[in-house]
Amino acid sequence: MDIIKKAALQGFAVSLLAVALAGCPLNKNDDAQLIVTPTPTPTPTPVVMTLTSTAFVEGAKIPTEYACTEKMGMNRSVPLAWNNAPANTSKYAVIMDDETSPCGANENACKHWAVYNIPRTITSLTTGQKVTDLAGVAEGMTYAGMCPPSKHTYKITTYALKDTMPDVASGTALTRSQFKTQYSSHILSEVTLSGTFDSTVP
Repeated sequence: MDIIKKAALQGFAVSLLAVALAGCPLNKNDDAQLIVTPTPTPTPTPVVMTLTSTAFVEGAKIPTEYACTEKMGMNRSVPLAWNNAPANTSKYAVIMDDETSPCGANENACKHWAVYNIPRTITSLTTGQKVTDLAGVAEGMTYAGMCPPSKHTYKITTYALKDTMPDVASGTALTRSQFKTQYSSHILSEVTLSGTFDSTVP
């Protein structure tokens, strides 16, 4: 009977030792497994300025109504809307030109429209916009609808400008290249929308 009790006590002691060992780290490296790696902070996606038109999408044909009357158009300016300009934008400018031959490139592009001194509170121009209805806004060149002999590409750029940007006088017709060269230090951001026109294609 004493032998049985002694064996039972020894078994109990072994069980207690096993429990004690289970609660202790086996080596100094076990504690490292308890360290939680922090979740990296995601990099914010940069906000990009956009320019859109309800008349056409990037690279598409501009509808005939915005062409010159000689091409069966109505010579009405295209509707535009821009978004996500820098927070410190003071004013905008919008310029449309054509660099397809026989027009030249850069300062030699054919000029089609130029609107300056647009206040930051205005972020769109309607179809056939009457610029003189917009207080303080100057039209460097009234809208001249597309009138090409063949397929041409037209580019419209909206510029977000600093508060250091001087007002541009009415009648100052500039290409996009000329405007950027002359006022580059005042430009915060710019975005371009391109469209085509070919009167020989329905």
